[in-house]
Amino acid sequence: MKKSKIIIFNILLTFIIIEISLYTRLGAFLKVENNYLINFDTSNLPTQDKLLAYKKVFNKNSEFTTNYKANNEGFRNSNFDTLKNKYRIITIGDSFTEGIGATNDSTWQKQLNKIINQNSKLSNEIYNAGILGSDPIFEYLLLKTRLIKYKPDLVILTINDSDIYDIEVRGGFNRYNENNKLNIKKKPFWSFLLHSRLIRLINLAFYDFALTPRWKVKNEILKANKILQNAIDSTKLICEKHNSKLIVIFNPLQYEIDYGLEYKYKSTIEYCKKQNTHYVDVREEFKKMNVSIGYRRSRFEFIKSYLLNSKVDDSTKINGNQIYWKNDGHFNNKGYLLFANAIYPKVNSIINQK
Repeated sequence: MKKSKIIIFNILLTFIIIEISLYTRLGAFLKVENNYLINFDTSNLPTQDKLLAYKKVFNKNSEFTTNYKANNEGFRNSNFDTLKNKYRIITIGDSFTEGIGATNDSTWQKQLNKIINQNSKLSNEIYNAGILGSDPIFEYLLLKTRLIKYKPDLVILTINDSDIYDIEVRGGFNRYNENNKLNIKKKPFWSFLLHSRLIRLINLAFYDFALTPRWKVKNEILKANKILQNAIDSTKLICEKHNSKLIVIFNPLQYEIDYGLEYKYKSTIEYCKKQNTHYVDVREEFKKMNVSIGYRRSRFEFIKSYLLNSKVDDSTKINGNQIYWKNDGHFNNKGYLLFANAIYPKVNSIINQK
């Protein structure tokens, strides 16, 4: 009996020591609010009734502060106006489109607007309708019910890897029930254990961030891509109906830059190509702009770089740590400027079709 108690004590002590160690830099990627349960809590999901006019928005973490007063529609922009005397671009997407991590004068919309003005005589305006936590299903509904009245000449829809996880949990257009309430995937009964970082680390071997079992992930990603393609088609149709153009922007996250991993939405890029939908693969554009793609070749190399702040050997290349916030993962001002330059050629070509 005494021996059993000693074994149990040692197991618990080991668990506690490892758990504490994962609250250092080593376990920063295991933050629960970034990776697991947030998508299953409907109170965290964006809804149109949360878009309050002139609301003060304040996002702060250890790396930056995002502070602004929302406009008449609840977005990070000056007031939207139904009167129109300029070429108008409306941008829809998640936190990268909202500009989390950028100062108010350095969102990619602000940067893109400057680039267009420097290279064109056309008077234009860009509306930022990005919203933290949104996904292409929500963004389509937002365009249809709230934004199309502003008569955009061009709509820019931005997509990234997080949208695949969002769709895995939230589903497609069927996510709303007959009472227009969100009806999303139920989290597993054991999910309360995920408040432990050690459990989250172990969990990664068996589940993805949407808590889909690893043996089902490939099929769920295929389903998510079909839903994503449907959302793009629906957005394209509403744009065509209102004489607007659509560009879909595929935006890489930092690990997709660092490792050069295959996109989970690769089939959707191929689909856009087949459907003659205008799109930009930003990572491909980054390659042309001296960004180092795939310079980290192993998970060990990533951990070593993260812990020791080691740098890329080729100092002439731009690497992920220079354009993304290290812990938060969003672009910094330099990253948003690079993004604006990456999409400018396609945007300019569409503008010149007018």
